[in-house]
Amino acid sequence: MSVTFKDNLGKEFQIKTFPRYDEEVGKVDCTIFIGDLEISAKDFVEIVSYFMTNEDLEAGDVRIGLKEWISNLDIADGFNKGRKRFIP
Repeated sequence: MSVTFKDNLGKEFQIKTFPRYDEEVGKVDCTIFIGDLEISAKDFVEIVSYFMTNEDLEAGDVRIGLKEWISNLDIADGFNKGRKRFIP
């Protein structure tokens, strides 16, 4: 599954996730693809953390909505037997 977005110049790009075996940690981890960029789930979380904490909040700041959306996620049965996932 992927989601298509447009950048500020109107160019379309896709965001998708894909599981892969991470030899460093010895388990399956998620890789995030943003256009041609490939980053680990750990790096993606660090980017989001930086985004959420690096600047003062402004009126109508999108980070407030993101925080509320994340806090309202529930855990449900995953797509694969015995696995879990977040759902809105």
